[in-house]
Amino acid sequence: MLNDTYHLGQNCGFNRQFNDTTTNQKYTFFVPRDRAWQQARVTMPSAIKKLFMLDFCYYAVQVLERHLIVGDVALTMERIKAMANDTSISYGKEIYTNKKETELGTVRDSLKIAVEERINSTFIIHWKGKKIHVFRPNVECTNGVIHVINYPFLEEGDIRISASSPLSLTPHLLMLTLAKWLLL
Repeated sequence: MLNDTYHLGQNCGFNRQFNDTTTNQKYTFFVPRDRAWQQARVTMPSAIKKLFMLDFCYYAVQVLERHLIVGDVALTMERIKAMANDTSISYGKEIYTNKKETELGTVRDSLKIAVEERINSTFIIHWKGKKIHVFRPNVECTNGVIHVINYPFLEEGDIRISASSPLSLTPHLLMLTLAKWLLL
């Protein structure tokens, strides 16, 4: 269920930090499940392919760091939802809920999300126009909490691999020209 995220973190050394029991830090980790990575492979195949290649571990660590919050306390979904302070407005029989985003400091940068709790005690994370279902919230661990999510916090532009530029070919062309001139 969480194999892809585990292997992504293991291959790049990201998971080592979770073995440190000397600190009192608590982790809140939004872990994309395997199905989440499969869905991401459909919507952005080249980005996900590169993300799982060992040559691009830098990007894998960046993406995983966006999913990790380190602090004095682990954040449950209820606590994150309360941090946003939803406001409800009623017009007659209709009740409208204004979801406010909360900004969470992750290891990489900040994560602006709004959390919606459904009637059946399930949660939806609103992030950059996406609605991400929390498959299994509040999984308690010895050093924090894991929230298993149905889509990674990832956009197409997060992984940019450029083709070689013409400037990188210049030394090779210069050497070939010089070798040709010397042999003539």
